[in-house]
Amino acid sequence: MIKSKIAFDEGWVDSQSFESSLRNALDPHGTNVTHVVFEMPIGCRIMVDTGIRLLSLANQLRYRNKHVTLVPINV
Repeated sequence: MIKSKIAFDEGWVDSQSFESSLRNALDPHGTNVTHVVFEMPIGCRIMVDTGIRLLSLANQLRYRNKHVTLVPINV
């Protein structure tokens, strides 16, 4: 099992910080990646356009038979 962990910062997450989090993680679309975990601190606030990107990416990954998990974390 190879896991890609995409971690967001506390505070507002806009499309620019979303893309930055993706760049800092192992490519979730990679052929060897089987699990993708989105970690969101309790204080994380996701902008509407970013929420659409997040849900779209999660759906794409599930379509490719990857396990997708959104996890709230305490910082």
